[in-house]
Amino acid sequence: MGCASSSSSRTRTAASSRRARALGIPVVAGDARQAEVLRRVGVERCRAICAVTSDDLVNLTAALNARAIRADLRVVLRLFDPELALRAQHGLAIRFTRSVSHLAAPAFAAAAIGSQVEASIPVGDKRVLLFARLRAAAGSPLARLPLATLEEPGQVAVLGLRAPDARADWTPDLTRLVAADTDVLVVASRSGLAHLLELSRDHERD
Repeated sequence: MGCASSSSSRTRTAASSRRARALGIPVVAGDARQAEVLRRVGVERCRAICAVTSDDLVNLTAALNARAIRADLRVVLRLFDPELALRAQHGLAIRFTRSVSHLAAPAFAAAAIGSQVEASIPVGDKRVLLFARLRAAAGSPLARLPLATLEEPGQVAVLGLRAPDARADWTPDLTRLVAADTDVLVVASRSGLAHLLELSRDHERD
């Protein structure tokens, strides 16, 4: 990512420091918001800075101070609040910022009902494409629908189907009805996945 290979964080733990050193990465213990610490890690020579602590304010301040030292510095910024992430992206001329809560929320919603988000790919400012495995609960609306009815342009595309104890079928017949306890493999938007998660629930059991 660049020639700077040091990292800094006011919450740096001994364990993470050991892992970094084991990978040959120099570790500087200090407050990443301080200009002298940023200079010690080589911000004047590097191509990019990754501000990815668990504290939004630390990340934002570190990015601002690094940009004050190097106006052309690329910034990777981790922020929890999605609106703050968008404002920081536009206000600081950062190409992309990512909100942890925005990316993680669909995974938590899916896990709560036995489904799983396998991967998420940010697209543009606010959109996220989600690769998910949906378990069709017995008694759920999903367990009696044809695969074709699940697809919606720009929202949901069916990638495959996996029956219990079987390999995934990546070219399923879209007229096929989804059987109970079958996994439907999809790529979807957040709203598209939310609709499928609702269909996959057994509402009588709820």
